[in-house]
Amino acid sequence: MPIKDSRRIIEVPGISLLILDEDNLSRKGLRKMLLDLNWFSKIAETCDYGKIEELFNIVIISSDNKTADIIHKIRAKEETQKIIALLLHPKEEEIAQLIELKVNGIVLKTSPFDELIKCLQLVMEERDFFSQEISKLFYHLWLSKKPNKQNSEMSLSKRETEVLVAICNQKTNDEIADELLLSPSSVKKYRCMLLEKTASKSSVGLILFAVKHGIYKI
Repeated sequence: MPIKDSRRIIEVPGISLLILDEDNLSRKGLRKMLLDLNWFSKIAETCDYGKIEELFNIVIISSDNKTADIIHKIRAKEETQKIIALLLHPKEEEIAQLIELKVNGIVLKTSPFDELIKCLQLVMEERDFFSQEISKLFYHLWLSKKPNKQNSEMSLSKRETEVLVAICNQKTNDEIADELLLSPSSVKKYRCMLLEKTASKSSVGLILFAVKHGIYKI
């Protein structure tokens, strides 16, 4: 199905989505907003994950007090489930816990709606997305830890640096390809090389590496 962004129409497969939220009005409001986009094959919403039997491409969780517990239940059912957390008042410890649980995206409830759409798009591209405020919180927590010597001695080529900066700016693979005059497959290869060279496991690790070495400023 086509997704419109500010520059072009992006073709993506129909996405099945589950919204988990204890607040009935918020849950139904978000579902209505997403349905208006007209590029989901299915959007379901519930306050109780225990009642859900089928699998979805993406699960959005909006539960400030029980997010981690819900994720454990989801992972027990489907280990590779793509998960996006919506948070209102995130704390550093909570962010670290969600990263450890390998959530694919974290967006603030106060963020613009377009940011959630960008997060959905990147997660479907097998990438991670974290609001800038979330990245700052995690970076502050990471600063208190001992730096990785392997990373401190790392050097990147000019092209790798350009791709890294674009990733830090939360650009999609197609956007990076257009900006740097590369093919989308080349962008994916550069991203894999960056993950390997920086010993990172996700986009968060790449952002932290870039900030630490002065390549990118938050």
